[in-house]
Amino acid sequence: MLTHFIQALATTAAAVQSDQVVGEGPDFFPPQASTIAETTDHIYLFIFWVSLVSFCILIGVTAYFVWKYRARDGHQAEWTSPHNNLLEVTWTVIPTIIVVFIFWFGMKGFLDLRQPPGDALNVQVVAQKWSWKFVYPNGAEDVGLHVPVGRPVRLTMTSVDVLHSLSIPAFRVKQDVVPGRYTTLWFDAKDGLLKDGEDVHVLDLFCTEYCGENHSKMLSQVFVHTDEDFARWAAEAANFIGNMSQYEAGRKQFIVSGCNSCHEVTAETKIGPGLLNVSQAIKDGGTIPLADGSTVPANLEYLRESILNANVKIHAGFTNQMPLFQGQLRNDQLGVLTTYILGQADESYRSLGVWGAAEENGGGEGQPAEGSEGSGE
Repeated sequence: MLTHFIQALATTAAAVQSDQVVGEGPDFFPPQASTIAETTDHIYLFIFWVSLVSFCILIGVTAYFVWKYRARDGHQAEWTSPHNNLLEVTWTVIPTIIVVFIFWFGMKGFLDLRQPPGDALNVQVVAQKWSWKFVYPNGAEDVGLHVPVGRPVRLTMTSVDVLHSLSIPAFRVKQDVVPGRYTTLWFDAKDGLLKDGEDVHVLDLFCTEYCGENHSKMLSQVFVHTDEDFARWAAEAANFIGNMSQYEAGRKQFIVSGCNSCHEVTAETKIGPGLLNVSQAIKDGGTIPLADGSTVPANLEYLRESILNANVKIHAGFTNQMPLFQGQLRNDQLGVLTTYILGQADESYRSLGVWGAAEENGGGEGQPAEGSEGSGE
């Protein structure tokens, strides 16, 4: 035990002085996938061994005194010295040195994590119940976090509803995501994480702040790419609406915008109504029952308004838990999303071509559905 304690102290000091990360870490830890992971593990293990050794000494000495000075027939209590300078200095100085050591390394690590390098890739993060959205400088969006290996990445994060917390265990980073303000963290996926011939390596990403009934499902992944593979992905992701049919692009937008967190595209209800029912009502020219007991015509204007601001006309049987998308969706994003929802009941929407193709070809296939071109402003 003492050997482990001394080893933890030595390796912690060595790791803080080195910018390189080597080794796989303890078997019971996630892989050390970032440049600060090894240092974090060493200081954690040092604190663990300090605590364990101190606990064993305290409990051992207490048990010994309980046994030695137990009440016994024929034994009288002996007078002991009320003061011992050497003992008091020892149990004051040694813990003080240990605590100062922990504070110094902890503060150094904290300051390093607050100061991202100037060449860091900036990624915007939007959290909402119960999904993540990552937005890149070229406009690409995804529910997964894509990063290049060996390059610092800075996340600037906010929440549109309640308190969340982004955690990537393999990178040893965690930061609260707070509504109404921005928080940041940064990391650098270490070189050597990608195996030979591997273009991408996948890691887990969690929300670690209870945020409602589906908190445990607020999961995502980190995709660590080679530089070339990341550049290819970013270019494709930034223009998926222009490269896919409206229906398929709408399917992707449905996931990117987090709609699948609360809605099924079947008739099954989730947090919100099943979208097949809404699509079928629009196709049949029916009505939508509202929470106040009234009804409204099921048409494209209702669908558009409900996407942008669900609080205006709340569907019967539900409360308004949907975040506001007014100003968050561009014209093309709203268009393909509408097409995807309508396509659940009307197969004619599934054959529409790429958004914008109608204008280039003079009309016809690819023309957005009427009423689906909300400005999103």
